[in-house]
Amino acid sequence: MTYLDTAIEIIKKIESEGYEAYIVGGFVRDYILNIPSNDIDITTSALPDQLKNIFKKVVPTGIKFEGVTIIENGYTFEVTTFRKDISYYDHRHPNIAYASTLAEDLSRRDFTINAMAIDKDFNIIDMYNGKRDLENKVLRAVGKPSLRFNEDALRILRGYYFASKLNFEIDPETISGMDLNAEYLNFVSGERVTRELDKLFKQEHQHKGIFYLVASKAIDYLPSLKQALFKVYNIDHNISFIELLCLGFYLEGPTNRYSLTRAESRQINTVINLIDKDIDNLDLFNTRDEDLLIANDIKKILNMNYSKDILLDKSKLVIKNVKELDIKPKDIIALGYKDNEISIKFNEALKSVLDKKVLNKKDEILNELNKKVV
Repeated sequence: MTYLDTAIEIIKKIESEGYEAYIVGGFVRDYILNIPSNDIDITTSALPDQLKNIFKKVVPTGIKFEGVTIIENGYTFEVTTFRKDISYYDHRHPNIAYASTLAEDLSRRDFTINAMAIDKDFNIIDMYNGKRDLENKVLRAVGKPSLRFNEDALRILRGYYFASKLNFEIDPETISGMDLNAEYLNFVSGERVTRELDKLFKQEHQHKGIFYLVASKAIDYLPSLKQALFKVYNIDHNISFIELLCLGFYLEGPTNRYSLTRAESRQINTVINLIDKDIDNLDLFNTRDEDLLIANDIKKILNMNYSKDILLDKSKLVIKNVKELDIKPKDIIALGYKDNEISIKFNEALKSVLDKKVLNKKDEILNELNKKVV
């Protein structure tokens, strides 16, 4: 039994106990667009405790109102009871209560294309003309846009992400609602901001999101990225979010607004240090391919001196691994060098070989370092 078949069976089982149940959210949108999806969410009039009495494998998802996970035929499904938002605090998190109807549940969703449902017979429940908006390739907020984005400012970034994902235009009134509430992006955690922007820049049509970001008020609440977004607005290729951060931090300085791992922070520092350099053979040798490509691309974006094929340059190096160098640190120690001098002289030796000043032969390298072998 397939994932979708199992979801329909779950709905039928819930209905057989006298409750309502529907598939909701992104799966419905992707189903209509004929986009493969393995993320089915179900909403129901049944309460979590009632669901536990219907199914054998039910795992509480979290705190009250967050629903349960039902495991059926080896598949997992997030199942939530109809919900309604009583109020929002901090422009991000709602005070939630159980609702009695599907209509109440759908009314709290962000965009019309995400506010549809499918019943057990595959009928589409569409109270906000989401299907029409899909056909017209338009992203539109559910209800009053200014209220939707005031409630949860993360929806602003999600809007730009969906525009990129689907290559959709954003409804003008929806854009106005985004801009009116852009300042509340300050209430969104760095982790969530980073996640949404990273998703946007992974989309084939990222240029659409960049287009809307550059014209938005939101850009003023994305520190260190404004100049970078303007720079990449007209480029003819896609970039990663980490490249945007490298460019942004280079142009405007770093910020701790975004949630970065230590590895990502180190990568950004590596790239920034390469941007103003004429990348030499030692840089090619010591730097990861990904970082070289990002630094080189940023140079191109900034109309700086860049290589037409930096990885080809790297492939032409006479040695590819430090183990291939025909001397070891002990050989340098034998010349009388100590402490920090050892690594300095080792790098000098490595660079001499990479620059083809000497052949990769022990005697020649040591002669170059000290002009005589001790």
